[in-house]
Amino acid sequence: MPSDATKSDVYKWMLIDKNDLKITPLEFLSMSAANLMEERFFRQGYLSFDSDQAVYIRESSSIQNILRIKDSDCITDSIVASIHEQLNMQRLRL
Repeated sequence: MPSDATKSDVYKWMLIDKNDLKITPLEFLSMSAANLMEERFFRQGYLSFDSDQAVYIRESSSIQNILRIKDSDCITDSIVASIHEQLNMQRLRL
């Protein structure tokens, strides 16, 4: 990765539906941090999080999705495979 790469080139954000493993890439717009809260703004929605939990709000609705932070060891092999597939597809488009 070039030293002048943008954050959206370095970090990839995805919304994963655990029921059908559908992955929606999120288009990063901006970020901010205040106290212990982090915020990420995407074309598809808004994410705020701290070390314990997160809240995601889709751009198309005002429903707050409360998410719990889990250790990466809890991610199933099928979700990992779907993430790899999505990243490979994104890389091929470049």
